Amino acid sequence: MEALEERVDRLERIVEELSETIGREFNKAYNIIIQNDLAAQKRFKEWEERFEKEKQEREAQREKDRKEWEEYFRKCYENGDIYLSEYESYYCVGCEEFK
Repeated sequence: MEALEERVDRLERIVEELSETIGREFNKAYNIIIQNDLAAQKRFKEWEERFEKEKQEREAQREKDRKEWEEYFRKCYENGDIYLSEYESYYCVGCEEFK
């Protein structure tokens, strides 16, 4: 009987040590996953901020370009380079003639 109790005790210790080891390894793996996730979130946040900044810069440049084109066409219109008129037909740029 004592041999059986010793075996049971030994098995209980082994199971307890194994569960502690598994718990430690699980915690290590969990911490690594959390750290990687936090790093990924940080990189994503940085990317998102950079994207928003670039988007605002593009929008500002687009607005500046639009104003410059409006000014250009206004000057062309005032100089008489752009006007409305009746034309004999459609003009073919490639042929340089009316068709």
